[in-house]
Amino acid sequence: MHQDHLRRCLALAALAVVVCGYLLVRGAEHTIALHADDVRTCEERANRLTALLRRTPALDAERARLRRRVRTVDLGEDAARLVARFLRGIAQTAQHDHVAVLGIGAPDAHGAPTADDRTIPLDLDLSGRYADVLAAITDLARTGAPAAVDVVSLARVRTDEGDRTLTASLHVALVRLEPLADVRARTR
Repeated sequence: MHQDHLRRCLALAALAVVVCGYLLVRGAEHTIALHADDVRTCEERANRLTALLRRTPALDAERARLRRRVRTVDLGEDAARLVARFLRGIAQTAQHDHVAVLGIGAPDAHGAPTADDRTIPLDLDLSGRYADVLAAITDLARTGAPAAVDVVSLARVRTDEGDRTLTASLHVALVRLEPLADVRARTR
């Protein structure tokens, strides 16, 4: 009887060990599954961050280019310096694009855009081959002086030599940018 009782206790203990092991393994499986999901999530994040880091040199180069460009804009410069910078830019553009500057000056009172205290209106006439004049109009945005350019007219002209040239009449509004502190003070 004592042996029978011992066998039953051992069987019961073995059963308890099996049940506890089963419960422990089931609980561990759930925990392992949660950790596996966490590992997959971390791996996805790491892959996204790695992709972003690959783009970092391009972003750094673009940021540096934008900083250089912003430094070329002199905020709060006076009208004379702005016009001088634009004229230098027009001279470079004319030379680069092989066009002639026929005239530049203050607009006449008829049909010219009105100026406010932040814009300086100018009339500009260019002449040259069709493609060169169009390239020059596009390049006016790169003169270093912030400007809005409107094409008033384009006309083909035949010269004595038989060459066909294009004459462009433009309205240019140079924009005087203000330092951010001045803009904030005016809006209050």
